Amino acid sequence: MLNGNKENETSITRFILLGLGNNTELWPFLFLLFLVIYLVTIIGNLIIILLVANDQQLHTPMYFFLGNLSCLETFYSSTILPKMLSNLFTGDRTITVNGCLSQYYFFGLQKNNYYQPPFNRGPVYCTSQKEGCENIYKPLTSWT
Repeated sequence: MLNGNKENETSITRFILLGLGNNTELWPFLFLLFLVIYLVTIIGNLIIILLVANDQQLHTPMYFFLGNLSCLETFYSSTILPKMLSNLFTGDRTITVNGCLSQYYFFGLQKNNYYQPPFNRGPVYCTSQKEGCENIYKPLTSWT
């Protein structure tokens, strides 16, 4: 059965992406639409991160988590959209196997960070009695 003969083996090096169909007249419009959405998302999240990091009044647990979410959203948006934009711009509808696997890995990794359930027990971060306390496991585990 296994005699070491490798004459009849095919290796897969690329996948063909068929998501947007064959209507190439829409591709320039879709490219501009997705580019604007991507840029607004990235710029908005970076503004939130910079504001939370630089303003001393925003150093509270709520804004800490908001900055954490904005950072994850930036990575989440940058996983798939750049490849889709390059496919729309060049007309090349293929992706390498390694590119597909890396997108799948990073997309799944970040998706798990978003929907990870909070912990009920564990160390907490308290700023004052008024503001309450937040569990510190959630932001720590979202980056692992």
